[in-house]
Amino acid sequence: MWYCFLEGSLLMEIGDKIRSFHELRGLTQDQLGKLLGIIGGTIRKYELGIRNPKQDQLIKIANGLGIGVSVFYKRE
Repeated sequence: MWYCFLEGSLLMEIGDKIRSFHELRGLTQDQLGKLLGIIGGTIRKYELGIRNPKQDQLIKIANGLGIGVSVFYKRE
């Protein structure tokens, strides 16, 4: 149970960062999804912490947003 809580917490942080960066760039979830070839609903699930983006998806998202993938793993 403890592991799941930590995992969920990290997923929410990743989702919050995805949202912050695409909004900063003036992109909607659907626009980001189209740019990356990912369904907009999947972006929504990442942002809500419902779905866990795999490493290759995080790299794709980071590249599309012009940031390093390590940004998603830095705890604030």
